[in-house]
Amino acid sequence: MPFPSPPEAFLEWSQIFAGLGTVILTVFLVILYKKQQEQLAANHEAILEVTDVSWDGDEATVRLSNFGNGVAQRIGLTTLVYADTGGHRKYTARTNMMKRKDKGGEWGNIIKAGEEEVEFTGRSKVGWYIADRGFSGTKFSSFIRRMKEEGATEVKYLHVLRGYDLAGNGCFDTVYWGTRAVNPQDFDRKHSLDNLPGYKVMTDDTTFAPYLYPSVTLRIRRWLYVRVIYFLNWFIPKYTFQPRALDASGRKRVKRMALRHRVKKLVHRIRSMAPKRASNSD
Repeated sequence: MPFPSPPEAFLEWSQIFAGLGTVILTVFLVILYKKQQEQLAANHEAILEVTDVSWDGDEATVRLSNFGNGVAQRIGLTTLVYADTGGHRKYTARTNMMKRKDKGGEWGNIIKAGEEEVEFTGRSKVGWYIADRGFSGTKFSSFIRRMKEEGATEVKYLHVLRGYDLAGNGCFDTVYWGTRAVNPQDFDRKHSLDNLPGYKVMTDDTTFAPYLYPSVTLRIRRWLYVRVIYFLNWFIPKYTFQPRALDASGRKRVKRMALRHRVKKLVHRIRSMAPKRASNSD
């Protein structure tokens, strides 16, 4: 006697439960994988701490310790500035590589796990655009004097020591506690970071928080922006688009100075060709 076939409703529910089981298993495996990755990352994480800084002009000597489990490499000094006139929008956040004083060669920019009070030196610079040359670096004191010419009465600034572990994950510590601010109108040729005409400490200031601790939304926006640029370069191969760097405060993208310069050159070229075409037609 043949067995009766199961009702269709039973078959449908069994398929639904099988599908849910697959989804639950997949989610569980993804969570397990992420936990393993986080554990591996923690075993190779570098934790930087700046214990002291001294200045010679705009050159910093920093005592750095690594209390993590991993090596920190590509250590650089990032200078963040914010002018009340908005002049920082024409400049970029720049990271200058540091040099380890007691080592040379391949170990000149590395601090291993457990090393303490290691001296690194590096210069504080801000990126700025030079026509036909792209972005270069200008010293912190030169930037302040430029802001003085633009009429700024307050420039907030912060110096950050950044590095990367062997997996490429970033690590950082601020060189000192709290945002600082100077009045560029008090700044003369003799002044620099080791000879300031006075400064104030703003411990509760959050000006540079978007750079140091970007929100999930901000990280997604930055990721999408770069991917769109890559897509445009693929879609329009004859013209290369470059993602705009973060401005000197690390909050927004730098102004479109390079694009404006190109447009200005193109307009000038068209205007210079116009009389020649008229003379040829005569």
